[in-house]
Amino acid sequence: MEALQALGLTPAAEALLVRLMQRPETSPTDQDPVEELIGLGLVERTDDALVVRPPRLAMDALAERHTKQAALARESADLLTESWRPPAARTTSRSSRRTPPRRPC
Repeated sequence: MEALQALGLTPAAEALLVRLMQRPETSPTDQDPVEELIGLGLVERTDDALVVRPPRLAMDALAERHTKQAALARESADLLTESWRPPAARTTSRSSRRTPPRRPC
């Protein structure tokens, strides 16, 4: 699902999530996707199994986190833009500070 990958879910974690939804008895060997799904709140570990949690709450929380990150990125861009000068402006300001060349006598 492209939407899940767009939210940062790796293909391995996405495939594991789908397998767990279709066959809850799945026992994955690679723990990286498992930890990723647990970290996102999509799966929880019980004593003897991995249980898929209702995806709506976890995905809503993930979408909210991405919305906040996007707002912070825009705010950072605004702050950086205030102090940024294009290369041409930097060259002009440096050359205007130089002392004029001396004329020969």
